[in-house]
Amino acid sequence: MISINIRQKLLIAFLLLAFLIGGGFGLLYRQYVRNTTQLNNLSQNVKVLQILTLESEVTEQDWISEESINPEFFKTGQSRYIRQHKTITDSVQHLLQDMITENKQDAEADEQFRSMLVRLKHLSDSRHHNFLWLVNKIKERGFKDFGLEGRMRASVHALENSQFHINQVRLLMMRRHEKDYLLRRDKKYIDKLNEEYQELIIENRQNKTILALLEYYHDSFMTLVNTDEVIGVHNKAGLRGQANNNARQIQAELTKIRQYADKRTAILQEQFQASFWVLLSVLLVCTVVGSFYTAYLFTRPILTLSQRMRQAIETSFSEDIRAVRNTSNDEIGQLTRNFNEMVGNIRHYMNQAETQAAEIAVARQEETIRHQHLQGLEQVSRAMLHQDKNPIDQVITVLCKQTEAHLAAIYVIEKKPEPMLTVQGTYAIEPKQTTMPLDGMYGQVLQDREPIILTNLPKGFYSISSGLGETAPAAVLIVPIQNEYKSIGVLEIAYMKMPEQTTIDFLREACARITFSFQDKNKKNKGGKSPEFA
Repeated sequence: MISINIRQKLLIAFLLLAFLIGGGFGLLYRQYVRNTTQLNNLSQNVKVLQILTLESEVTEQDWISEESINPEFFKTGQSRYIRQHKTITDSVQHLLQDMITENKQDAEADEQFRSMLVRLKHLSDSRHHNFLWLVNKIKERGFKDFGLEGRMRASVHALENSQFHINQVRLLMMRRHEKDYLLRRDKKYIDKLNEEYQELIIENRQNKTILALLEYYHDSFMTLVNTDEVIGVHNKAGLRGQANNNARQIQAELTKIRQYADKRTAILQEQFQASFWVLLSVLLVCTVVGSFYTAYLFTRPILTLSQRMRQAIETSFSEDIRAVRNTSNDEIGQLTRNFNEMVGNIRHYMNQAETQAAEIAVARQEETIRHQHLQGLEQVSRAMLHQDKNPIDQVITVLCKQTEAHLAAIYVIEKKPEPMLTVQGTYAIEPKQTTMPLDGMYGQVLQDREPIILTNLPKGFYSISSGLGETAPAAVLIVPIQNEYKSIGVLEIAYMKMPEQTTIDFLREACARITFSFQDKNKKNKGGKSPEFA
């Protein structure tokens, strides 16, 4: 690794500062050129959009003026104006999508400008769909022998040429009202036509053929009227009105975009001038601040190292001293690494000493517990040697106080007609049963010669009373009262918390002593009232 001393670092810092000054002005100029290019492209795109919009309007007008009365269109449904309109719309959509994509990639993009582009794209697409809908409706309406007009003409000609007698005057008046409506789009002619239609229905109510032709004609006419409503009887209604409104909205959005481009250009000019002077001032300030900061960078490790040394001295290394981070290869870095190594070694030795002290404390605590258990075992032995008829209550009291238990009971095996477990002593409880058979959980404990711990006790199994009420114990320990030769019963003892292994070992030893004591008393009192244990 190359070693750089402090003098070389200072030279590098000044060169870096000079590079930043030149780079700052270069980036400012580059950003200005980039923004100017984008705005020029935007202005050019707006002009193209305006031209395409005008071409789209001209195409729509040409189609209405030429194709809407062209029988060939009603035959084939094909028109070069529709294809031209689709081509113009696709060009507008692609151009707007490119502008939106470019706007998304621009870090300084304006969300309002993007929404204008999206709205203009939506309006252009809506305009094309509205035009196609208008084309379909005009085609459905028909012209002369096509569409709804063709259906009406066919039905009227059938009436005129019918062999049945029909009032020709009323028929001609109905046709006249039809022509007046088609020319003037005035709804009053609809009412007049309906009046003539109703009279003809009444006059020819017996002739089903004429009635069918009249109904076919009238239905075609009313459908045509509804279609005209959808198309628009004038330029401000129906699809024609939507087309005109859509054109105005597109022009309004184009005007907003053009105004936005002009505004951005003016703002850019002002921002460039302001940014130039701001950058110049900032760089001058940075030069001064950078000089002080460079000096601070070189003095900070020394100050930090001094602070850590003072902290170590004041605390006599009793607290963890965070290592000073310095990865440099200069003189200060070497000094810092030596200090960190020294502090680490001292803390290592101190931790070893603390660990040994903790181990000694644990050993003392274990020794204290063993001493307390020995005293408890002596108390159990003295209680069992007592001359009272039943020393079990004293033994249970000793066991509960020694292990901080809350409830306890001793069950002893008695030979009756069948061996049974009988309660010989209790502590703080009144057993629900004084005798129990040697099967089940207690018999399993005696057979396995190992204690078991019961948790998640069912409701009502045991309850411990206190000033706060009654609560269930957390665990019940069942220990066999036995030694290597004899089993005489079980100890059932309840705790508010899970008993530790030292407690279980103590109770096993105590139960073994109880067994020996019972055997001795059984031998001495054989033939007396004390039971003979199995």
